[in-house]
Amino acid sequence: MGKIFASIKLIVLVAVLGSVFYFYNDTVMMVFRSLNQRYLPCKAPIEYALEEFSPEFGLTEQQFLSAVSEAEKIWETPVAKELFMYKEDGYLKINLIYDYRQEATERLKKLGINISTDKVTYDKLSSQYDSMKNSYNFLKTQYEQALSSFNQRKKAYEERVEYWNSRGGAPKGEYEKLNREKEALDALAEKLNQTAEQLNELAKDINALVSIINQMASALNLDATRYNNINGERGEVFQQGLYKSDIGGQEIDIYQFEDRAQLVRVLTHEMGHALGLEHSEEPTDIMYKLNEGLTEKLSESDISAIQEKCGI
Repeated sequence: MGKIFASIKLIVLVAVLGSVFYFYNDTVMMVFRSLNQRYLPCKAPIEYALEEFSPEFGLTEQQFLSAVSEAEKIWETPVAKELFMYKEDGYLKINLIYDYRQEATERLKKLGINISTDKVTYDKLSSQYDSMKNSYNFLKTQYEQALSSFNQRKKAYEERVEYWNSRGGAPKGEYEKLNREKEALDALAEKLNQTAEQLNELAKDINALVSIINQMASALNLDATRYNNINGERGEVFQQGLYKSDIGGQEIDIYQFEDRAQLVRVLTHEMGHALGLEHSEEPTDIMYKLNEGLTEKLSESDISAIQEKCGI
């Protein structure tokens, strides 16, 4: 009787476990892969797939995947192992996301501003910010004065039109005068619209510069007050890329880069996190916490870290 009862318990247990696996298959597999990467790293390649892809970067999917492939080889070479593998349904999702971060970079390029993370560049950009902000404030004051004058003149015109309309129409001379005033007002309105567009573009350029300056202040550990956007908000410090791993899965989001070499570096850094590597404190490392290096090559410290992770 005891054996029968034990057999029944075993059958029930197997059924329960089977049901859990059936209904929570994706979650179970995610946990399994996470544990496998943590405790048995480098035993099997991480399968990745391209998910979200923004064409605004001017890259094709193949060009982007080529950069990903180059980044994976940077990690694979020192250990002579396949650490990553592209698969259309891979569980590591890699996303190329175009937002204000890349827009800021492109705006600064158009302004001829080259970015390098050092104090000299920071001071130069801060000075440029002050100059651009002064130009913006001057143009804004002129615009507001011109707009106020235009509105007063437009109101006077409308009152005259209403006056003559209430009397059945204006005499020929007055009618022609009103037409000339309308043409003048239309020309002024067009000029005001152009100035407003100029202000808007200048504001975007300044806000792009603010993002970069604040990012540099963070990277250089400067005890400096963060600059504000034109709208009065503090400019957000942004990341070029981000690796995320939770119960929902694993993702690498790429937000910003200036050229292909920097794209490869950002990918290499985030893929290092996917391999289980932590940030380092050495600026020459790919895994440096601020990801601000100028090369996509692994440092000796990076190589030691991945070899240790893979048990080599």
